[in-house]
Amino acid sequence: MTGDYAAFWVSSASEYVRQARESADYLAREMPDMERILLAPIDVDPKTHFHRTIQGPPLKGPHWYVDSVRYFNLALEVLRAEKAGLMYLDSDAYVLTPIPECFDMLKRFDIVGSIGPAINTVPTIEPIPNCFGEFEIGVLLFNLNDAIDDLFADWLQLYENNYDVYGPSDQGPLREAMWRAKDLKMGLMPSEYQCRWGFGVFAWHSIKVLHGRDCKWADPDNPSIKEIARILNARTGPRIWSPRDPLWKEGARGLL
Repeated sequence: MTGDYAAFWVSSASEYVRQARESADYLAREMPDMERILLAPIDVDPKTHFHRTIQGPPLKGPHWYVDSVRYFNLALEVLRAEKAGLMYLDSDAYVLTPIPECFDMLKRFDIVGSIGPAINTVPTIEPIPNCFGEFEIGVLLFNLNDAIDDLFADWLQLYENNYDVYGPSDQGPLREAMWRAKDLKMGLMPSEYQCRWGFGVFAWHSIKVLHGRDCKWADPDNPSIKEIARILNARTGPRIWSPRDPLWKEGARGLL
């Protein structure tokens, strides 16, 4: 199964490459057979973190996020002949356990993701019901097929033509492109597969993927990724936790 898929990261500068290496190391520990690929506008030595790197064109967009969408389309172009599907991970996404079930979903759906805590974050060109949520891009799986080719081409065109509307948000134009794609099959994962811990957490089951940067750089007393993973998975069942809670070190609070 893993040979049919690959994981990839997109980084704009050396600092984000460093963070992507850490994210790749987490995935390598849990799913060592999954190919790991970095796309960046700079020459990067893959070393042991990635199996290979792909150097793309220099940045040219009014926002980095526009260039990021171009790199998603580059991934389709370069890897479609090799792979059945891809998993994109933000440089601050940390896979805590093997997640082959996410790829099982690609047998039924074109694209798989989870809804962000804000539901939708930016204006759109056309009216879209508020209940049509916005996929968090930090953990995103998709097949390499015609439906995704069309989706990503529309995503890029929407953003390039309307970046003054969407601003620094690649998720906003993706939401609108998904709304416009009438035949797209969308699969939804629960938040345990993309836990945006920095916003506070409600979870029922074990956290599979943490999404959010380690805040030790801002305050040595802030929780590290390892501490967050330990706290959130010390118990299961309905529970809440926030890094802003002064009692965060005491762990998640059970609701039953």
